[in-house]
Amino acid sequence: MSYTLRYMKIVGFIIVGCTFCILLSSTCINMYARALTPAVGATLSLEDLGLSLSSPEDHSAAAEAVHQVVMDHGVCFLRRGDNNNFEDDEDDKALVSFARHFGELEKPHPIYSSDPTSPLAVVANDAEHPPDGAEWHTDCSWSEAPPFASVLWPRLLPAT
Repeated sequence: MSYTLRYMKIVGFIIVGCTFCILLSSTCINMYARALTPAVGATLSLEDLGLSLSSPEDHSAAAEAVHQVVMDHGVCFLRRGDNNNFEDDEDDKALVSFARHFGELEKPHPIYSSDPTSPLAVVANDAEHPPDGAEWHTDCSWSEAPPFASVLWPRLLPAT
């Protein structure tokens, strides 16, 4: 099973998923949030909230919404309808712009980044990128101020 993810670390926040949503109110957002388990995690759909990834004017309100869902559910998994794969560099740029609403983006470890000016790292599991590890871990725990979170989103997902 192969996968490819784009990956960023944010100092001070957590989000996992594909894209974003908008804050109407805590109650209204939680009407759209679908809990994954009783303990942790909820999904949100971009289409349910009438937003577009390519619309930077939605980013600030969307960041507030994601923050609310994370505070209520621990992890926010964001969906983009049936096509959850990000297709191109424009999606990368939009997600970097969106992620900056949560705080400073940390530079990735050099083994994952081909561009030293980009906060993006590619994590993959294919013929060119064998698995890097199978154990749970935490990033940068040695740092004085380690990242609070990571942003992950798929460029390629295995069929389900």
